[in-house]
Amino acid sequence: MSDDRLATLLALLNDPKRREGAIIELGNLRDDRAIDPLSRILTTPDNSHAFAYRPRKLAAEALGKIGDPRALPALFIASEDIHLLVRQAVAEALGKIGDASAVPTLMRLLKDEAVEIRQTVAIALGELGKSTDIPQAPFLDLLADPSDVLRHLGKQIFITLGDSGVDTLISGLSHNNSTIRGACADLLAELKAERAYPALQKVATNDSSKWVRSRAQVAMNVLPKPPFEYPTVNRNTVPPISDTLRRIREQKADWSNLRSRNNMPTLPPMPMPTMPPPQTPPSTPMIDPENLTAEQIRELLDQLDVRLANGEISEMTYQRLHMRWENRLKEKENE
Repeated sequence: MSDDRLATLLALLNDPKRREGAIIELGNLRDDRAIDPLSRILTTPDNSHAFAYRPRKLAAEALGKIGDPRALPALFIASEDIHLLVRQAVAEALGKIGDASAVPTLMRLLKDEAVEIRQTVAIALGELGKSTDIPQAPFLDLLADPSDVLRHLGKQIFITLGDSGVDTLISGLSHNNSTIRGACADLLAELKAERAYPALQKVATNDSSKWVRSRAQVAMNVLPKPPFEYPTVNRNTVPPISDTLRRIREQKADWSNLRSRNNMPTLPPMPMPTMPPPQTPPSTPMIDPENLTAEQIRELLDQLDVRLANGEISEMTYQRLHMRWENRLKEKENE
């Protein structure tokens, strides 16, 4: 861009009617020489009318497009702007610049009263974590926050982080808070993090919380099971065979040679075991119903009750036999 064009746009910043268009064009041109003028607009409070916030909002967006860390001080100041659209634009710009020094400000904005700002901050933190090596452990605490909104935003951060946040989630499986452990298992399943399978398998078996174990098991069902790794044997570590084993091998070789030469020695006959004569089981005397006494019939009725209770006979068989012996008992008692 020519210096004349830049000078023209910077001059238009002083024209209230053409200021907004100049700010947008400076952001699209991404010239770092516009950082200072845009920073002054961003940090100059003006609430004279309903749309007075627009230059500040557009200035934050333009600084985010330029992406130079020299704009961070002005963005930090503007993060406390009275208008929520300005704060939202600041959060988005901090995520685009991608500097780790913006994390404290973004974490503070994560608790902003405006839902739109919290959602923008969650995405900004996720984008920042993908491009910059920032500590991700504080994001785990959001997964167990008392606020439903912050817990949801914590999950949104890790979803935005994607694969770059998987290691943090795996470490979160050993957190002392069971809510965080369960949330980490759910997020690993949602991210399809295959390398988390061994850690989830350990949690599903050994975790003290039944709920966490169930979440880990559900996550394992979503992820593909890794192939089984067969153990490898280092041949250099195998001890030499013993003398006894060597002699057995030599004797086996000698016996094989004898078989190949048809010179096998005559083997002694195998002794046949003497089998005892078959024993016939003692015959059970047949019960003659005509010769049973009344006392014997009562014993048979008692046995029927026991066999029915043990499930040895069906109820139909029980009724049939019980009726027969009851009638026989009455006949005996009437004799």
